[in-house]
Amino acid sequence: MCAWLLVACTAPDSTPPPSATGSGSGIGAPTPAPAAGDALRFWHTQTQDYEQALKDIVAEYNAQPGVLPVEATYIGNYDQLFEKVRAGLQSSDPAARPDLAVAYESMVAEYYAAGAVRDIEPFVNKPETGLDAASLADIYPAFLAMNRFPQYENKLLSFPFTKSVLMMYVNLDLLQEAGVNVPTTWDELYDAATKIRAKHPDMKPLSYFKDASALDAIFLSFGAELLKADGSAGFDSPAAVEALTYLDKLVSEKLIYEPTSKDLQTSDFVSGKCAFFFRSSNARPDLVEAVGDSFAWDATGLPHKVGVEPVTVLFGANIALFASTPEREEGAWQFIKYFASAEVTARWAAATGYLPVRASALATRTAKDYLAAAPQNQRALDIMGQAVPEPNVSGWQDVRRALDKAHMDVMNQLAAPTKIASELDTTADAALAAAKTP
Repeated sequence: MCAWLLVACTAPDSTPPPSATGSGSGIGAPTPAPAAGDALRFWHTQTQDYEQALKDIVAEYNAQPGVLPVEATYIGNYDQLFEKVRAGLQSSDPAARPDLAVAYESMVAEYYAAGAVRDIEPFVNKPETGLDAASLADIYPAFLAMNRFPQYENKLLSFPFTKSVLMMYVNLDLLQEAGVNVPTTWDELYDAATKIRAKHPDMKPLSYFKDASALDAIFLSFGAELLKADGSAGFDSPAAVEALTYLDKLVSEKLIYEPTSKDLQTSDFVSGKCAFFFRSSNARPDLVEAVGDSFAWDATGLPHKVGVEPVTVLFGANIALFASTPEREEGAWQFIKYFASAEVTARWAAATGYLPVRASALATRTAKDYLAAAPQNQRALDIMGQAVPEPNVSGWQDVRRALDKAHMDVMNQLAAPTKIASELDTTADAALAAAKTP
């Protein structure tokens, strides 16, 4: 529990900047707002039990007197939602765009460049309907910092919504059988995978599903930079090449494989077909139910290179408030504020495995019961102090696509690690440079 508290000790400055209008025309200017009486359109990516948990919270919010109701709509995965928003912003149909939408920082940066989203700081600082100093300080500073964009005068262009950390899930029974401990370094992971493979010749012990954030975390864990001080990419460094070389070695020795879906990855872990996999901390609820008492398992931080401090990525979507009418924008802010309240964020965390956005959520009965229910529920909190956010600059969404290609190249050994790193760096630099062009 202490790690959760460590990142909540100070709050960022919150002096209100001028109202945001954005600049550029990369996506298109906002279309006319929907009629004031329509429900607020909230576009999201949640599915199954997580979607139901979200719907329950929305229904409770809508039951309050005097609120502008919210209609939560599943759009698809993050890329699909991003493309739908981009299309909607160029449409003349007011219903074709949301009032609220979940988005990665890289997406928010592009929305703001098009003048499509509002700076949330003025809403936060309203005396009657905003957040007072104590309430703002209660929100984890690291989470708020992810939503401040240095390239746009440090404006608060989105708000924390689904925050999580990348973790490594481990089958403790398989490790015990092989006579190894939970690995904390990449050398130890290689040793553990080799020994597990010796016991199970048909097994590829590490399951690694394509995820740009996971590859970012691996680069960081070898000591690489994602973004240099001059704004260029850092993927062509010796540390980045070393990370890709390590993955290439695991592929060559058949110690790693790529599942076709996250569901299959979970199924493989539950059935004992793999011993390790990387995934967001919000995979925890599904595993608790699926594994049950069939074997001992745990979750931990990502391995790291000897000499590099333990590190993982802090990621997950934020919620962006889109330009509309004053009434709809204020209504959208009130829902954001409600969702970030202590009890609601505690319930959301317990239902999904995401991290609560407030320190005071830990004092709720909901959070206490959740943390006491299983030791794995504590693990994301234990490593939160190691987590760093990914870059939130314009163009990073295209960089993420380049990271996906690099993942595919290394997992299929389509090129040497040095070439993969060089091509990734070149593509990333081009994307970042293009995003800076007026």
